[in-house]
Amino acid sequence: MKGKGVKVKRYRHIYRRSRGALLLRGIGTLAVISLLAFVGWSAYAPVIEFLNGLEKPLPVSASVSESQPEQEESSSQSEAEKPLPAQAPFHAAYLPVSALTNSAGLERALAELEGMDINAILFDLKDINGQVLYQSELLQVETAEAQAAGAYDLERLCKQLKEAGYTPIGRLNAFRDPIGAKLEGAGVRYLDTDVLWLDNSQEMGGKPWLNPYARPARSYLYALMSEAISFGVEQILLDHVCFPSGYGLEYAGYGNVNMSKPEALSSFIEQAQERAASLGASVRVYVTGLAALGVYNDYYGDVNPLTLTDNLVLGTMPSQFGDGFTLGADAAQPFTVERPILQPGQTIEMLLDTLKPALAGKELAGMVQGYTATGSYLHNKVYAASDLAEQIEALESRSIHSYILYHPMGTYPK
Repeated sequence: MKGKGVKVKRYRHIYRRSRGALLLRGIGTLAVISLLAFVGWSAYAPVIEFLNGLEKPLPVSASVSESQPEQEESSSQSEAEKPLPAQAPFHAAYLPVSALTNSAGLERALAELEGMDINAILFDLKDINGQVLYQSELLQVETAEAQAAGAYDLERLCKQLKEAGYTPIGRLNAFRDPIGAKLEGAGVRYLDTDVLWLDNSQEMGGKPWLNPYARPARSYLYALMSEAISFGVEQILLDHVCFPSGYGLEYAGYGNVNMSKPEALSSFIEQAQERAASLGASVRVYVTGLAALGVYNDYYGDVNPLTLTDNLVLGTMPSQFGDGFTLGADAAQPFTVERPILQPGQTIEMLLDTLKPALAGKELAGMVQGYTATGSYLHNKVYAASDLAEQIEALESRSIHSYILYHPMGTYPK
């Protein structure tokens, strides 16, 4: 509704000014301009800092139509311009959740590692079942009902590890997450419907996956990562940074997207690394030896996962090759290994020699098999301390000085 008009009277002499008045007016105008310039310059920095601040996680009610990746942070931001923190060599051992739930249990587990040249501990933050294993304060975790029963105190754990001289490394399963996929707009859909896609039939236990394109999915993972770092985790190991595997992949719907699958994964990793660096931590991505050989390129958008990032933990464990494994001469990287379980050091050397061109210039750590390997009845082997040492020596002979000892129960031979 329009307001009442205001009558403005004009007089012929209103624009007449003396020279003195004009001079005073000019001086006043200059003063006002100078004041505005000062205020504008003073306000510029905080305003820009506000606009360029780290993007906060989206609410879980984000629309399912928003299947685009989160807006990439500007390359002009100071955080993005800083190089990733230098990663000194580390010697880690994996400990399961059962060893983390109380201080006494952790002390016993750490006592078992004494004398093994271990300076870091790997543990799980979120597992492949989508359960958040530490006590989280995130709304997304509560909404998704992802909090595991008997979750451990992550802040206490990190404090205890650091006091004992160990670097805390948290493993975060990324897009293989059947619980987080139920957050609104976060999961892979069946074609263009609102029904969640499953990697198998319901009768066969099929599960949904997080959508690597979806903003709510990426925000959820970034939030978990940031929270873990705030509790004291110094390195994040991302696992399952890939698109779904399973049956019926032709029916998997990712929404309206404007980038390729490799671009989506690369941008997710890059943003994770930049956010972690801004918080004083680092991010690596786990890739199995088989995937590095190009066996599972379909899950990475028809590219080798080694092309997605330069900061990697490479799965070098011999048991992944079974009783023997061959990639033919027509493969991009022909590779043959016989009786890998019985010759762990040689298997690792052959793998690294085959991958040498693709690994050049990358920041690498190896995953060392610390458990008994079982193949056929001909190829069974109980792994002793000498077998672990053989694998570590093989890594170091190829200039890889960081490694993670892995045993699902966290018990290692001495």
